[in-house]
Amino acid sequence: MKNENTRERISLKNAIILLGKALGLSYRVRTKASIAVSLIGFAAALLPSLISRSLQGFTDSMYTLYMEGVPALRTALILFGILVALYTGQAVYDSLSAYYNRVDAIHIHTFLREQLIRISCRVQYKYIDNYDNFKERSEFIKTNTGELLANSIQQILVVLQSIITFVSLLVLIWQVDWMIVVVLLVTTVPSVILAYLQKDDDYRRRTKWMKEGALMIHYYWDGTRQNRMNEVRFQGLHDYIRRKWRDMGNRFIAAKNAMTKKHVLYNSIADILRNGVYVFVLIVVGLKIFDDPSVGLGMFMLVMTGASQFQKVATTIFVSSAQIIGNVKYFEEFFAFYDLEMDEADEHAKPIENPDITFRDVSFAYPNTDHEVLHNINVTIPYGQKVAIVGENGSGKSTFVNLLCGMYNSYRGEIKVGGKSLVENVPAVRETLAVVFQDFGKYEDSIRYNIKVSDLAKEATDEEILALTKVTGAYDAIKARPAGLDEQVGTFAEQASNFSGGEWQKVALTRALYRDQANIVILDEPTAALDPMAEATLYRNFTPMTGPRTTLMISHRLGFTSFIDRILVFDNGFIVEDGTHEELMKLNGHYAKMYRAQSQWYQ
Repeated sequence: MKNENTRERISLKNAIILLGKALGLSYRVRTKASIAVSLIGFAAALLPSLISRSLQGFTDSMYTLYMEGVPALRTALILFGILVALYTGQAVYDSLSAYYNRVDAIHIHTFLREQLIRISCRVQYKYIDNYDNFKERSEFIKTNTGELLANSIQQILVVLQSIITFVSLLVLIWQVDWMIVVVLLVTTVPSVILAYLQKDDDYRRRTKWMKEGALMIHYYWDGTRQNRMNEVRFQGLHDYIRRKWRDMGNRFIAAKNAMTKKHVLYNSIADILRNGVYVFVLIVVGLKIFDDPSVGLGMFMLVMTGASQFQKVATTIFVSSAQIIGNVKYFEEFFAFYDLEMDEADEHAKPIENPDITFRDVSFAYPNTDHEVLHNINVTIPYGQKVAIVGENGSGKSTFVNLLCGMYNSYRGEIKVGGKSLVENVPAVRETLAVVFQDFGKYEDSIRYNIKVSDLAKEATDEEILALTKVTGAYDAIKARPAGLDEQVGTFAEQASNFSGGEWQKVALTRALYRDQANIVILDEPTAALDPMAEATLYRNFTPMTGPRTTLMISHRLGFTSFIDRILVFDNGFIVEDGTHEELMKLNGHYAKMYRAQSQWYQ
């Protein structure tokens, strides 16, 4: 996202392309009934001029009725019926249009939210680390762009329909006096200019305060989120959080109020000019009737109703067009976000058989930084080997696994799985992996779904699922729930039916192992939330759980390393040691030092 100092004006060509994309989006999202009402709207756009003309005829017929009596009654009644029909048609269309505008807004908002979910779940992983200000842009679109995009799509259709009304009224009033048309148009200019400038000011304010707005939301959630409340209460952080939120909010409100005062002043001046024009219209019409009384009161009614409608529709066209042009910047933000690079997907991808893992001269720096966190990694892991990946925080362990999971493709060197290039076969590699991440999912759903979500296509009986939970240690927590596998769990579950941290970790482990078509299992800190007894049970069941599959286990705790075929020791982005537990203890290097420091835990 460009800040206010580097923003570039959008060319007319690009603006038209973006408007076309917006209309295309509208067509995909809206219902057939809504589209039909919009098409009817192009015919309904002629109603204001027809009403003005009919009102002129009816007024003149009433004067004739007064002068001639009964012979003119039939004409007056016909014109009255036409006028009633036109007003009724206008009211019915306005009601339908208002209803479907609200319906369309909901559909468009829903679509935009769905797209934000899709993009956040599918975008290349570098953006999750806030590459190209992804987090700020996502929040900006979520809080600002959705409503503006929905409103602008509706405005585009209104403008197109209003042009028909504008032309028909222009012809009608021009026949009376062209000067009325000119003055009405001139007095709408200030409103147009102000609408554009206000939209530009609003965009600059929103982009300038984008980060501050995100921080306000952050502090708000810090003070209200259930999983933070214990720390906030215990540490007495209420005043700190409130002060941070309030100080930032006060600056935001002060800036917004200053802009609002300016806009109110300028809009008041524009309103005075726009309403003052009717004095001129009255003078012109009065002089025409004075010069030629035969034109009658009908012309007066035509001009006054037509002028009111003409000015209204002219203002709608110009102001809405100015606002749409101002909102094009938001369109640009959304469609640029919409078109971000997505992870490669292939629903027909199959797991790789016998997948040896090879890293050859691999170095990596995270996006937005030149600092390498992995340096010249060379390692081969044969299929079926159980490997521990250990090291201190920041040593490169998780980065090594993230690269293997295909989360980044900007590394130097070569990574192969089963002899196939990872970069060229990301979907197949991911089908080959079953992973328990440190920050694993806790889904507001049944226990069953929390397990099966790793492979929704797989059919398994309750007995098969429960047998797996006995191996991972999740069985007791599940059986303690009244509904068993069908128990709803999570923050919003009824009767506070949620898991503890350790129970959730066992469910996450079960979820990964349920994905039994995967030939490589990756466990990132799988015992972090487990108590010592549960940790010991996991170590005893380690080989039965993973079976013949390749297993990579990342942990700060080294109690499991004696059950492992091989240990890779990371330090400052290098693999500094590689061997079995016995070999590395004899080496008396980095691993031996770490193990001895923790040895009292395992005695």
